Amino acid sequence: MRRLPLEGIRVLDATHFWAGPSATGILGDLGAQVVKVESIQRYDAGRTLQVDLSQEKGYERAPAFQAFNRNKLGVTLNLGDERGVRAFRALARVSDLVMENFSAGVMDRLGVGYQALRRENPTLVMISMSGYGATGPWRSYVAFATPIAQVSGIAHLTGYQGGPPLSRFSASGVDPIVGLFGAMAALVALHQRRRTGRGFYLDFSQHEAIVSLMGTPLMDYVLNGRNQARQGDRNPVAAPHGCYPSRGEDRWVSIAVFNDDQWERLCHALENPEWCRDRRFADAVGRHRHQDDLDQHITRWTSQRDAQETARLLQEAGVPASPVRNCREVLDDSHLEAREFFLEMDHPVAGRHRQPRHPVLYSKTQPPPPRPAPLLGEHNQAILSGLLGLSRETLEELEQDQVIGTVPLRTKV
Repeated sequence: MRRLPLEGIRVLDATHFWAGPSATGILGDLGAQVVKVESIQRYDAGRTLQVDLSQEKGYERAPAFQAFNRNKLGVTLNLGDERGVRAFRALARVSDLVMENFSAGVMDRLGVGYQALRRENPTLVMISMSGYGATGPWRSYVAFATPIAQVSGIAHLTGYQGGPPLSRFSASGVDPIVGLFGAMAALVALHQRRRTGRGFYLDFSQHEAIVSLMGTPLMDYVLNGRNQARQGDRNPVAAPHGCYPSRGEDRWVSIAVFNDDQWERLCHALENPEWCRDRRFADAVGRHRHQDDLDQHITRWTSQRDAQETARLLQEAGVPASPVRNCREVLDDSHLEAREFFLEMDHPVAGRHRQPRHPVLYSKTQPPPPRPAPLLGEHNQAILSGLLGLSRETLEELEQDQVIGTVPLRTKV
């Protein structure tokens, strides 16, 4: 069994919420030792998402925290105390990479910014994943997924024609995409350090990561003067295109026809009804121009059929189609089961559950069994004593003074 790509790399993880932890989570899945730093004064706010904090140890049960913090070691350090700062610097001294996603300047004010850490470790790589970057007039703005989706232009294109912009993309799109960009930046940075032997600092803007997704609409405006508008499930070049109702409550099938060949295949699968021969639908331009009428015909056909069977029939005919699945159906997906996509996790508080694995399979590497997300401060002794060499007496003093600990001082952040 070969080693995972990042085995031997240590990441000091000072990220929180979703975007940052998903980036470091990818590195953990790739074999890096990720040491996650929280504090009993202010733990990762991801522990508060979609969970009832009034239940016993609710902060250990949050789905988002479980999803993005597996394969990590957890320590607590109060960076408002000089002893916590010294411990963080000591961890940076024996780490390869530090990642954080606070607002610009926060790490410097805490005494653990890049200049302070590089004095401890000249070959250290540090990535700051702030909302709007370390420079510019918005550098100090507070950033969350929703405002980033709005200001990047993505939300302006999300929604139905004539309706308001929708921020739904922010919940499912901004954070994981930023996380992917962050992980990519980390891999490139580690590769560059291996080539040069030098450490360096990366200024990563979450805002710019999402603006970069706007390439086609932005270039359409630059080159053609068109300011694209909201169009729901419609596509600029495909028709029919969208989600169509199927038999049963809240059942849908997705169909996308991009060219004349797929259109002919669709008509053949539908047994060539009379409306397929309508001259208005003879080419892509006509189908796009008359989408409302076309969608009515498609809907009458799909609404009488099972979504899974409709998708199977169209796929066999060579037409892109799929059933629209809810979370339960995704977890029960036989294809994903055949590829062993879901990991079985056993967390001491959250209990047994399944999680999506890293989506890449390596032909000659079998990853070790995954570790569940750490309890708050679970690895204080292993890291602070085993790695940094702090004595038992020192750890007891730090815990008494609330520099470290395993129980939060409050259950909300």
